[in-house]
Amino acid sequence: MSYESLELTVDDGIARLVLNQPEIGNPFNAPFCAEWAMVANDISARKDVRAVLITARGKFFSVGGDIQMFSQNRDVLPDKIREWTSGLHIFAYGAGPRTPLLVVGRNARFRRGGGCRPGRSCCR
Repeated sequence: MSYESLELTVDDGIARLVLNQPEIGNPFNAPFCAEWAMVANDISARKDVRAVLITARGKFFSVGGDIQMFSQNRDVLPDKIREWTSGLHIFAYGAGPRTPLLVVGRNARFRRGGGCRPGRSCCR
């Protein structure tokens, strides 16, 4: 499956998941939030994946929430935030009966923004 904001490759039992919106700082925007849940479900369905390595392209791992997207949705922001973030904890809590046991985040870059990030569920 192809994604807009993420890249997924699997080799030798390791799924490499790359945040791939470097030009805007890999933010938590609507495409990323939707794709995060889809990729977690895709990975959990694969019998050849034993571990997940999460990295990012660009200067930042993630700048956090997409402030521009938030400002465009101010009137309905609480509902939109619940909608956008409903699938973000899927690696921490499982994406079905066969979630990989080890999720590793590689984060050598400075991050800023909101406190919620994919790396929270990772061994670092």
